[in-house]
Amino acid sequence: MHAVEDGCVVYVPARDQVHFLNATAMCVLELCDGAHGVDTIRRELEALAGGELGFDLRSGILDQFEQAGIVTAHVTQDGS
Repeated sequence: MHAVEDGCVVYVPARDQVHFLNATAMCVLELCDGAHGVDTIRRELEALAGGELGFDLRSGILDQFEQAGIVTAHVTQDGS
């Protein structure tokens, strides 16, 4: 991940692809460290935004990240 003015650039070597992420997606990626579940990531984003998210995190950004090979989802027993 390489930070730029309004987000970051991510290179996925396995696919030889470059992705530009806006600031929100960059925050999500930073929280995708294996220590934060979906619910925790949602709460962190809502705290930053000062309100509820206007999108479904799991079927939005996280699914896009997984499809692009940026992250690999690991579902825990609590479903996060």
